[in-house]
Amino acid sequence: MKPVLLTDFGSTYTKLTAVDVDTARVLGTAAAYTTVQTDVNDGFSGGERKKTEILQMCMLEPKLTMLDEIDSGLDVDAVRIVSETVSQYHNENNSILVITHHSEILQHLKPDFVHVLINGRIVKSGDASLIQTIEANGYESFRGQAE
Repeated sequence: MKPVLLTDFGSTYTKLTAVDVDTARVLGTAAAYTTVQTDVNDGFSGGERKKTEILQMCMLEPKLTMLDEIDSGLDVDAVRIVSETVSQYHNENNSILVITHHSEILQHLKPDFVHVLINGRIVKSGDASLIQTIEANGYESFRGQAE
């Protein structure tokens, strides 16, 4: 059976598959499909899951996307692929919030704004140059501002 359509990117998706060509001719196209519930990302590695999350983003075209630690568990090649895809998707019609503890993905994404959160509060905001400050001094230099 050949996959035809993916819908509903929740915890499961509906996959419609053709029953067979003869049934399709006799019953018509709509009746020739059967619905199967399958877990999303079932059997995928961590990197494959992150890539499918980015694929979902591109397909659903949300106005606001929040990517929480999208780089965790990714090797160097996967970080590059994910960041290039996110950069290609981003335009004047959407916003992307990337939450990360590592600067590697930010080197590829070129963020417009950088915010440092400590204890749930934004303690410092700036442009992409703030990343170099964080790399040089760590987050410790901002902890006094969180009180």
